[in-house]
This record gives sequence, C-alpha cells and structure tokens, in this order.
Amino acid sequence: MRLARPGRYARAMGFALLVLALVVVVVAIGAGMLWQERAELPDAEIVYGVEDSIEFVYEGLDPATRDRIGRNGIRRMLEWEVRWLQLGDEERGGPAIAGSEQAAAYIQERCWKQGHAYEPEDIFAVLDLEAAYLLALGALGEAVDPGEVVAPDRDADDRDGR
Repeated sequence: MRLARPGRYARAMGFALLVLALVVVVVAIGAGMLWQERAELPDAEIVYGVEDSIEFVYEGLDPATRDRIGRNGIRRMLEWEVRWLQLGDEERGGPAIAGSEQAAAYIQERCWKQGHAYEPEDIFAVLDLEAAYLLALGALGEAVDPGEVVAPDRDADDRDGR
C-alpha cells in the first residue's frame, strides 16, 4: 500500500494555517506592547518647582502677611532656607531640619543683611506652607492629588504660639 502525497488543497490549507498562526503571534505581541506603553507607571521623580512653591506659599498666606512680604519676600526666604539646608553640619551647628528655629534665624539674619526685615511669624508662616508644599509633592510622604492640596489652618498652629 502506497501513501498518496498531499494534494494541492492540503498544502494550501497548511500554508494558510501557518500564516494565520504568524498573524496571531504578531497581533499578540503588538497588543502586549500597546498595553505596556499605555500602562500608567508611577513617576518616581519628585520635582521641586521654585515658582510653584512660591505660588503655593503665596496663595496659602493670610492677606496681611501676603501684603507685608510679597512674592519677592517669599522667594528670598525659600532661597535662604535651601542655602541653609545645603550647609555642612559644622557650618549649621547641627543637623539640617527644614522649618526649624535655626533655619528661621538664618533666614532672618541673611534677609536683614540684604536690607529686608521680616518678623519671625512671617518667616514661620512661609516655612510651614513650604512644608505643606513638600508634603503635597510627595517629597515628605504620600503624594496627593493636586485638587486635594489645602494650605494649613493658621489658627491651628502648634509651634509654641508662632
């Protein structure tokens, strides 16, 4: 008994099934790549925006403080605090603690030398709002939705009457 060779129809069907299998594989790979591209990956990079921080602090200040120090005063204070945080422990006299009394004293002294006198309560108001901005960014904790960011209540201050 002799086996017959497959006919034209069988060869055509085999070729068609091979092409179909290749198309399915290519479509599956493409769908996987599309899914990966569209997947929302968490942004691990936290970016401190100077202008954004100034605006955040400005909007959170009470109107009287806002009028006294203005945006330039806020910028000055934030820049001096960043400079203070960058000093070495020996220059600073201890570890860097953002918003601390030592930071506020440094800011007040540097601003005074530039001819800008700010009251301690104004400096602490700016530093408190900067901390709120850092919290909102996620630099100090969990990131929050920008619509959920609320400036701290100045009446609920727990800094020994500051």
